[in-house]
Amino acid sequence: MIVFKVPSIPSDRIEVLISIAVGILIVYILSLVVEYIFELTQAKEMNIYLEEYQKNR
Repeated sequence: MIVFKVPSIPSDRIEVLISIAVGILIVYILSLVVEYIFELTQAKEMNIYLEEYQKNR
């Protein structure tokens, strides 16, 4: 593993490695949630525009 070769991360303490991995996982999940919410709002706006277009056509 790459993390065991980095001198600034103490690989002798497994708790540190687990906390770093959990932190990275939390950031990844939060970024996915934010992206999902952003795409959901865009999809709702698109549906509104399409409904208006179909009514006016």
